[in-house]
Amino acid sequence: VSASQSTTAITNSAINYASGTGINVSSPVGVPKVTGNTVTNSGTAIEVINASIDMGALNGNSGSGDGLNGVALQNDTVTVSSALPWTGTLIPVLRGGCAAVTVAPKITLTLGAGAIVKGAGSCGGELEVQGSLVATGTAEKPVTLTSWKDDSVGGDTNGDGGATGPARGEWGGIVASPAGSGNPNPTVNLEHVNIDYVTTGVNTSQSTTAITNSAINYA
Repeated sequence: VSASQSTTAITNSAINYASGTGINVSSPVGVPKVTGNTVTNSGTAIEVINASIDMGALNGNSGSGDGLNGVALQNDTVTVSSALPWTGTLIPVLRGGCAAVTVAPKITLTLGAGAIVKGAGSCGGELEVQGSLVATGTAEKPVTLTSWKDDSVGGDTNGDGGATGPARGEWGGIVASPAGSGNPNPTVNLEHVNIDYVTTGVNTSQSTTAITNSAINYA
């Protein structure tokens, strides 16, 4: 399925053995809904590009044997306050360089205990915060932000069976800065968060910031 500039809802469906992308949503009209699907033995499982997104409307997808076992997010903006972790095996993968995902002003992205987000670019600021990012893990179930080559959490996302491993600087980390135009300054609240294989873990400017009981590794 390739949907461009379309009102898009793809639910409870199965795509198998696609030589390219299983589900591609580009510049959709409104907020796309892609939930409850299974994509196996394909190229990129799911990708959402240049979209206004609600994380809850991309939940519950699964798959295996794909070149990218995840939901690739590229140049997207979270415009509906929403949360991770997702159910299903396909996790979010930030792709496409700077500001792969931007949290819009007055919007909150919540990362709960056990949430996993992976990055597949090294531009810097793959996750850009203009609103609020609240990531609250626990000692037993931290929030993890790491490279898409890191198979130790979230499975074999880059689909190579362990042929490659993660290294320093493989994705760009979190950047928080004001949007201006009278919008409130961003808020970043991280507790029990692991940020791994990154260029700069967290870079905040003119933001309300609290980072506690967290770890940044292999920056």
